[in-house]
Amino acid sequence: MCGIWYLTSKRQLCYNEVLKSAIQINNRGQNGWGTLIDYETFFRYKKSMPLKGEGDRVSIEPLSFPNHKEIRTWIYNNRYGTVGGDKFKNFPPQIFVGESNVTKGNICGNDMLFTFLNGEFKVDDQRKELENLGFAVRATTDTAVIGGYVQRFLLDGADLLNAVVMTLESISGAYGVIFFRNHEAVIARDVFGTRPLYLFISDLGNRICAASESQCFKPLDPFYLDNFMTDHPYSAGWRPFIPGEVIRIKDHEIVESYLMKKEDLKWDKSSLNTILRQNA
Repeated sequence: MCGIWYLTSKRQLCYNEVLKSAIQINNRGQNGWGTLIDYETFFRYKKSMPLKGEGDRVSIEPLSFPNHKEIRTWIYNNRYGTVGGDKFKNFPPQIFVGESNVTKGNICGNDMLFTFLNGEFKVDDQRKELENLGFAVRATTDTAVIGGYVQRFLLDGADLLNAVVMTLESISGAYGVIFFRNHEAVIARDVFGTRPLYLFISDLGNRICAASESQCFKPLDPFYLDNFMTDHPYSAGWRPFIPGEVIRIKDHEIVESYLMKKEDLKWDKSSLNTILRQNA
C-alpha cells in the first residue's frame, strides 16, 4: 500500500515540524517517489539529465524538502514500484501537461495536473477511451489514466472538483487520492472507505493536513488525539475522511466539499472485489 500526505498553511511552519509529519508515511514505500512543493509561483520537481532523443525526463530520485520560508503547500507520495515495471514510467506524481506521461496537444503547458494515489483503479477501458479522444497515454500506471480522465473533463469546461467527482464516479477503484492544479487541491476517499485517509485542521484553522497515516498529525499537534472532529465537518481537530468525501482546498482553506454516494456510481460494484482481491 502507498502513502500520501498533503499539508497547506497560511503561516510559515517550522521545517522540522513539516519533515517529521511527512516522514510518518515512509513505512509505505520508497522515499520521495512523488514530491510536489508549491512556492505560490512555481512548482518544484526533480529532473534528471536529458537522454539522447528523450529531452528532459522526470527523475526517479527522491526530492528532499527545501528549508524555505516561502513554502505554503507540500505534497508527498511514498510507494513501491510496480514489480517488473519501468521505474520512470511508474514514477508519481504523474505530470500530465508539458511532460511525457499523459498529454493532449491543445492544453497549455503551464496548466499541469499532478495526481498522488494510494490505491488502485481498473482503467483498461478508460485508457483506450483517452487514446481515442487524442490523448497520448505513455505511462503504465492507473494514476496516469485517472489524471488524464480528469483532464478530459477539465477540457470540457468543468472545474477541478467536478472533474474529479465525474472521474471517480465513472471508474472503479479503491483509493485515497490527491489532485493538484494551479495552487488548488482536491482530495477524495472512495465511497466504500477501502483505503485509509485522515484529515487534520489546526485550532486556528490555518493549517490543513490530509494523510494516509493519522500519526502524521502528531508533529503538528502533540495532542491531536484529544480533539476528534465531531461538532462540525470542518472544525478544528482530526478525523477519518468520510467514505465518498471530496474536499477542495484553495488559498489554504477548505472552500467546497462533496459527498459521493454509492447509487451515483456508474461502474459495476462487483469490480471492486476484483481490485481488493488482487491487492490483498
